[in-house]
Amino acid sequence: MYEDSYMPIKLYPQMNVISLEGSKYNYLEKELGFEIDGAHQDFEAIMPDANMCEILKIKPNNPLLCILSTGVLKDGRIFEYTKIVSKPEIMSYRHYLKR
Repeated sequence: MYEDSYMPIKLYPQMNVISLEGSKYNYLEKELGFEIDGAHQDFEAIMPDANMCEILKIKPNNPLLCILSTGVLKDGRIFEYTKIVSKPEIMSYRHYLKR
């Protein structure tokens, strides 16, 4: 998998690498007291760029599955934006996000 996550720093002024050593969701809920509602997710097939080909060890003509996920707290604030790219043959999908 190839993943990029972005989190608004204004929500996490004290966060550091150690904060995220385990589950980032555990950190958000247990340490910061955030209530996660769920995530909006979009799925699409994409063609890999050169960096993805190198990291995932694939050829440039192999399509990949891309998931764009926007995490939302119960108060409506967005707490993360994540892009996950994976080989379709190693990823299955089952959908239930309400938390």
